[in-house]
Amino acid sequence: ATPLAAAAGWSAVPEAPIAVRLLVAAMAAGVVAAAGQVASRVIAPALVAVVVAALAVAAGCTAVAWFGVVPAAAAAAVGVFALVVGPVLPRAALRLSGLPRPVVPADGSELTESDGDLSADELADRAHLARGFLAGLVGGCAVLAAGGGLAAATDSSWAGTALAAVTAAVLVLRARAFADAAPSCTLLASGAATAIGLAWLMLATGTILGPIAIAVLLVIAALVLGALHHPHAGASPVARRAVDFLEAGLTVAAVPLGLAAMNLFAVVRGLGF
Repeated sequence: ATPLAAAAGWSAVPEAPIAVRLLVAAMAAGVVAAAGQVASRVIAPALVAVVVAALAVAAGCTAVAWFGVVPAAAAAAVGVFALVVGPVLPRAALRLSGLPRPVVPADGSELTESDGDLSADELADRAHLARGFLAGLVGGCAVLAAGGGLAAATDSSWAGTALAAVTAAVLVLRARAFADAAPSCTLLASGAATAIGLAWLMLATGTILGPIAIAVLLVIAALVLGALHHPHAGASPVARRAVDFLEAGLTVAAVPLGLAAMNLFAVVRGLGF
């Protein structure tokens, strides 16, 4: 019902601008997905992802339709936001599921008192709920980040291209942090789709960066396939920590790149600051 609702929303206002039609489609899909999740007795990560994506898309389309924001700038803002909130999604899933916050016991008494208020069955049910919420939140934000990065790269600016490249790298690196297959595969697929889309855009523009992008894409694909075939390959603590710092640095770098893609630095210079 969710894709049918999105199609109905898109067709409801055929004479309206694209931003308005996309806004109506996102709102219709989000409402149907939320209603389906409420009516269901089990957590559906796909419906959670649709609700998350619909809210962000509706906010971006509202900025374009009513405030005159450039579509590429709105997409860059949505993509950067979805990328930056990634590290806090596990904690959000814990809150939504009602699981207690993880506690590191300092002595034996705290060890026996931890998680004493929940039975084993209730703890298992909430853990399953948390895993579903996490898969949905991660999937929705990954799709938003990939779509926003690629949309920002369509304006042919260096900032938009760099933002799309950083987004692809962060999504692929972030997949290693999840043991469950659903969020890990979603992040890998979103990162690969972003890299493929960026390479296609570079080839379409006819710049010299196109072959370089294809070579980098092949290297990334080889690394991803190697990780999938050898999921338990060991790495030293130093190497794992270095990858953590690399992911954090690229995530932080996405913020100024997003601001540059939105042309906010030029606006500030024009104001005389």
